[in-house]
Amino acid sequence: MIDLFVLVIDRDGAASGNADRAARAAALQEKLVATCATEEIEAWMLAIFAPELEQSWPAIRATLKVSDSIATPFLAQRGWISGPGAGRSRATRELGKRWSAVQNLCPEIRALKSTIERAIASSGA
Repeated sequence: MIDLFVLVIDRDGAASGNADRAARAAALQEKLVATCATEEIEAWMLAIFAPELEQSWPAIRATLKVSDSIATPFLAQRGWISGPGAGRSRATRELGKRWSAVQNLCPEIRALKSTIERAIASSGA
């Protein structure tokens, strides 16, 4: 049985932002936990490596197609691009060690964590 389903909506490089996506996600909150990535989800992956990246974190967050312009070259540079998820699987292995940093760099992750905690608390789990 599934106790909680989390849906993360990728911005997918859309210049229009997340207003429409966020409204649709909010309408579903009673049935599932949903959020929108401020930019492409690959930015969350890159947050794991923020101190090692050439670009500043604000510049990465402002990049519209972060997957194509930053994440893919970063994964290729590490030699991970041919692995599962085009290297994303390998890159996210570090998440457990750097979870606090990701939460600090990505306020939508902090908000999602709080939403999940509230959903769990209200379900009595």
